[in-house]
Amino acid sequence: MWWQPHDVQIEFHSFPRLNITGKDLAGPVSTSFDFHNHLHLFCMYALQLTGFDFMEGRIDLAPEEEPVVRKQFEIDPRCFDFGPYAVIVPGAQFRDKVLYAASGRYALSARSGKYYDERLFHGAFKNNEIPFAKQSRFRYQQEFRFCINTGTTGASPLILDIGDIRNLSR
Repeated sequence: MWWQPHDVQIEFHSFPRLNITGKDLAGPVSTSFDFHNHLHLFCMYALQLTGFDFMEGRIDLAPEEEPVVRKQFEIDPRCFDFGPYAVIVPGAQFRDKVLYAASGRYALSARSGKYYDERLFHGAFKNNEIPFAKQSRFRYQQEFRFCINTGTTGASPLILDIGDIRNLSR
C-alpha cells in the first residue's frame, strides 16, 4: 500500500497519544506483507516498440517516423550504472524457456513492470500486481519481470535451469 500523508490516520485505540495523522508525516507511508519478501524476482531491461504495425517480421512505418522508432530503442544512460556487461536475447523466446522450466514446479508470472506516480498515487495494489509495481522515478529501467513463488521462506537464491540460450531463434 502507498498512502499519501493527507489521507492517513493511524489509530492506537489503547494508546491514543500515539495516534498519527497526516500532519505528523513528512511523506507517504508504505506498508507491505511479509509474504512478498520471499518471492523470487528476476528483472531485465526490455526494449519495447509501441505504436507501429509489424508485417512479415518488419516494422511498417513511414520514413518520417524513423526518429520515433530510434527514440524508443534508446537505452537510458543510467542503466549502464548496473554494470559493464549485458546479455541480449529475444524476449519472447527467453520468456518461453523460463516459463517451461518453471511449469509444474513453481507458480510463475511474468510481465512488464507497471510504474506509479509516487507523488500522486494513494491506495493499495492488487496482490498479484505488487511484484510488478514500481515508483515512476524508476521508469527509465523499462523492466520486464519474472516473479516465482517457490512456497519457501528465506533469502536463498533460486537457480532455475532454463537450458542453453546461445541459439534462441529470433
